[in-house]
Amino acid sequence: MAGVGEQREAAGEQSDDHLEDQHGDGDPEHGSQPAAVGGGSRPRAGTGVPVIVPHDYDGTAEARFAPMVWLMQPDPTAVLGELMRRARDAGPGQLASLVADAAAAVGLADAVIYLADYGQTRLMPVPYAGMPARLPLGVDGTLAGRAYRTGSPLTAEGTDQARRRLWLPLCEGHERLGVLEATIPAAGATDGGTAGGTAGGTTGGTTGGTTGATDGGTAGGTTGAALFADVVAMLVATQWRYGDVFELVRRVRPMRLPAEIQWRLLPPTTVRAAGVSLSGLLEPWDEVGGDAFDYALNDGRLHVALLDAMGHGLGATLLSSLAVGAYRNARRSRADLVASYEAIDVALATQFGRSTFVTGLLLDLDVATGAVRWLTAGHLPPLLIRHDRAVTLPPARPATPFGLRFSDGHPPVHTLQLEPGDRLALYTDGVVEARRLGQFFTEERLADFVVRESASGLDGAEVLRRLIRAVLDHQHGVLQDDATILLLEWAGPPA
Repeated sequence: MAGVGEQREAAGEQSDDHLEDQHGDGDPEHGSQPAAVGGGSRPRAGTGVPVIVPHDYDGTAEARFAPMVWLMQPDPTAVLGELMRRARDAGPGQLASLVADAAAAVGLADAVIYLADYGQTRLMPVPYAGMPARLPLGVDGTLAGRAYRTGSPLTAEGTDQARRRLWLPLCEGHERLGVLEATIPAAGATDGGTAGGTAGGTTGGTTGGTTGATDGGTAGGTTGAALFADVVAMLVATQWRYGDVFELVRRVRPMRLPAEIQWRLLPPTTVRAAGVSLSGLLEPWDEVGGDAFDYALNDGRLHVALLDAMGHGLGATLLSSLAVGAYRNARRSRADLVASYEAIDVALATQFGRSTFVTGLLLDLDVATGAVRWLTAGHLPPLLIRHDRAVTLPPARPATPFGLRFSDGHPPVHTLQLEPGDRLALYTDGVVEARRLGQFFTEERLADFVVRESASGLDGAEVLRRLIRAVLDHQHGVLQDDATILLLEWAGPPA
């Protein structure tokens, strides 16, 4: 039976979408209503007759970033090329405006980029001059959030009956960034096809193509708009490194120094290739310090490390940072599990002495065969979920934690043969030891949750997002320890 939230979504999602511009998502922690972003107006390209603008502008900032008339040609690939060219010469703060101009040129009006906050509970608008007024939107209970959760384009009735609102997922590879909002004509293309038809032009979309996209339809217009969104996501990911614009948008409250260091240490939270996927999450996102993970997909093998440093705060972050660095250095020197264990052990003991330590789990997966080799350094073993139930692994002797130098150089390595469809959960003790009225979250509850959510067809990233919310809810939103979890899925040998 669907939960209350799912029933609400099924029954009221569309009406939520009608209201979200006015009401947004609020701040559940502080009871405040966020201020709307944007609200100005300025001329937009793509609303009249297409014209060609020469590229030999005078090079000034005013000429480069003034409201633009875009190069228009029969297919929108020229607009995408122009967007990429102009983005190359722009800073991160100008990207949202450039995207809105390019979107208007292909018939996607009032385009706004939304990024998921660190807790993945809200979608935050990226502001630009002249942006329509927008509020943060909930990841749960809105069409925008549903597009983010499912990775599928969605459309809804707009406030104007002549137009429909379109929500497009923004993903860098398989890493979910947010969504792109735009409006399209409700009844098909106008102005000779520069609205609906142009948006779908790369796939041969026609007038009806832009309007048949409800719940992820693959009609021509939506497919073309999805291609536009893919380019936008790529530009956001590229520009992210050159400024703080997108980081500030994602933060709904200040991030502490240990968490700042920890998040910069992490790889993307999701990786997927033929036959295998891995997703990871950390909480509390703004205070985490000591938990970390790393992975690499090299030559048909997935290498994974999960680490949990002793203590809390900045000291724990420095320990885990050195452990991750030692692991990466060993892995990139083609070290095996045993040699990687030794490298981390020696690095920590040399730098911090033998009074501090880091627990952890190292794992290698042969993607072609499903063969797993793993070792644990004083850490919890992996949890195997097979055929919708938790499977108890044989007892596995752990090695001593990293940094204590008690190892004889031969830490025990264990093996496991995965079957197609198997999932492995790797987690720190903050997950299963979350308490409410003295009751732990427990491994059984963890396994039941993953099985239940996976049965509904959700991918690993969405399962983890819901799981981490359940762990937080179990402890009334305040964790006593960092909680980090990785979910590895093996679909079987690549085709």
